[in-house]
Amino acid sequence: MAAKTPSLELTIRNAKAVKGEVQVIRCGAGLEMWISVNQGGTPMKKWVLRYSDAAGKRQKVRIGSYPELTLAKARASAEDLKEKAKAGINLAKERAKKQSSQVYSRTFESVAMAWLERKTPEWDDAHAKRQKERLSGNIIPAFGSVDINDLTMMHIDKALSVVIERGARETAQRICSILIKIFEYADLMGFLENPIIINRLTLYRREMPKPIAKRHLYKEMSENEISRLLQAIENSKGRWTLQTSVALRLAPYVMLRPVEICEAEWTEINLNDAEWYIPASRMKMSRDHIVPLPRQAVELFLEIRPFSGANKYVFPSPRNHNAPISTASLLQAIRRLGYASTKEEGNSFCTHGFRGMASTTLNQHPNFQYMKEDWIEFQLAHAQTDKTRASYNILTPRSYLAERRKMVQEYADYLDGLRNLNNPRFERTTEKLREG
Repeated sequence: MAAKTPSLELTIRNAKAVKGEVQVIRCGAGLEMWISVNQGGTPMKKWVLRYSDAAGKRQKVRIGSYPELTLAKARASAEDLKEKAKAGINLAKERAKKQSSQVYSRTFESVAMAWLERKTPEWDDAHAKRQKERLSGNIIPAFGSVDINDLTMMHIDKALSVVIERGARETAQRICSILIKIFEYADLMGFLENPIIINRLTLYRREMPKPIAKRHLYKEMSENEISRLLQAIENSKGRWTLQTSVALRLAPYVMLRPVEICEAEWTEINLNDAEWYIPASRMKMSRDHIVPLPRQAVELFLEIRPFSGANKYVFPSPRNHNAPISTASLLQAIRRLGYASTKEEGNSFCTHGFRGMASTTLNQHPNFQYMKEDWIEFQLAHAQTDKTRASYNILTPRSYLAERRKMVQEYADYLDGLRNLNNPRFERTTEKLREG
């Protein structure tokens, strides 16, 4: 036995790591040498012990790295650990306890947060917030406290299955992509002992259930249907908090995404010039955007200014004035009016639908035929689809501003006319609108 030791030592010393593979050299008595290459191209040689615990169940535990831990020392350590296991000591828990006392923890959460901190400067605020929420809401509670090297595909599959089962397939795929990046970062930094999990995650993502085709957020509505919706919102405005009431009544006039409305800040609003300047960090397309405000929108801002004018947010949360209301507040208000945000026929509508309503009306209604598609798309803050044209037609936040100002005012007046259909006080206005 002693004669074989030098040969094994030489084999371990001369073993060459191959990127993307994990080589295993069995050293006897359950001791193994795992050899791999991390993403940075650095060869890694790690000692692993396979053993039976007090209940006879097969387990494995990492001992250390080579050459810091020689073969002789690794064998001695392995024997000590096996004796502890026979005595009923849980080696995994003992190792976790030892790691928790170290200055740097390599739990999945600590590595994930280190990756987030590294990547956040590259992202806008909204994207950074979404990435963190995907982890903190779905993954950290599931296995955040587990050492990253103890994680298996079973941990990951169990956590992602919960997301898939609630119908959020696209979110599950995005989370899986984040996990791949975190494990790649761990490998790059030398934290990951077995990078084969990166390949397995990549294959796993490929086999995940595909997202269900997105439904249209707006089902075309007749003028009578739009009228009933706007009347319901107006008649129920006293049922909600002032923040939700004003935000929901504002939504049809400004054609913005719900989150852009809810997170409005007073520093963005210029009521003298009737303009709303939204910085790129808050826009989906990461482009500064100016919204010309129709008279009706200005009146709504004036309605809420005495309540929140001293606050950062136009629509502060009732529970925390240092945060804005959530988009769920608007959606719940719509639902309470009897509109379901589902694919069902009938009264289906969600807050985002006001954008579809505006686009459909401005593109198709006879009253607005003179308006150009460019004005409508720019007001909706959509990206230009023609990449060649976009490279020459340079747009700024003030592009088409005069035309858009006229457009939003006419559209707001049109909506007011529909809201007041069958109301004798406004019969003349409605008739005028119908005649164009």
